[in-house]
Amino acid sequence: KDRIMVSEFGTLALPDPCQNFFQRFLSRFEMIKPTDNASVSFVKYKGDYYVSTETNLMHKVDPETLESIEKVDWSKFVAVNGATAHPHCDPDGTVYNMGNSYGSKGALYNIVRVPPEKKDSTDSLQGATVLCSIMPANKSHPSYYHSFAMSENYVVFIEQPIKMDLLKIVTCKLRGKGLSEGIYWDPKQDTVFHLVDKKTGQASSVRYHTKAISTFHQINAFEEDGFLMLDMCCSEDGQ
Repeated sequence: KDRIMVSEFGTLALPDPCQNFFQRFLSRFEMIKPTDNASVSFVKYKGDYYVSTETNLMHKVDPETLESIEKVDWSKFVAVNGATAHPHCDPDGTVYNMGNSYGSKGALYNIVRVPPEKKDSTDSLQGATVLCSIMPANKSHPSYYHSFAMSENYVVFIEQPIKMDLLKIVTCKLRGKGLSEGIYWDPKQDTVFHLVDKKTGQASSVRYHTKAISTFHQINAFEEDGFLMLDMCCSEDGQ
């Protein structure tokens, strides 16, 4: 009562007052559990509707009643620690999304492909695969991204200079800080555009650099006369 129960992006759950001193102390060394507060977007996989946020947890929902049918964990199906709430869909129902993975050697950006067909009525993310993994410019300070772009033949990932300090993030509970304390804007770094062929999963050897910009949503991406065109909302101050 009268305390934050669940850690979110800018808040940290407070220790249970019913615990003794040692239990409260040791709880600071536990990793923050990912939230299942899937309040960002409705998404669709294999004909089913989900509500999603930026963690590894989604809720499959009944489109008539909006009741949660099942909690679905991305990490049970493919090696990612989360996924965006803004996937893209091909005309045949194939869905593409992005999520990071974290290991002893640092972070990777992963493009995930989810097939359109169901094997049975209980199917959710079965068959999801990592199409391509992209190495960050700094593996201990990967970029934060809220979404990505996609055209007919390419996935476009924008590696922007909004950075995540992984050491600060994994120690935020120990330090009594929210996850947001580990994210910062570095205007001295370029913004890098990565192109990945959707058919082959190969990342282009050419990377496109521009000045520091921040972006949350891409408006459109399309191919015209041999060019890849990208419309996006962005700012130059990290706000």
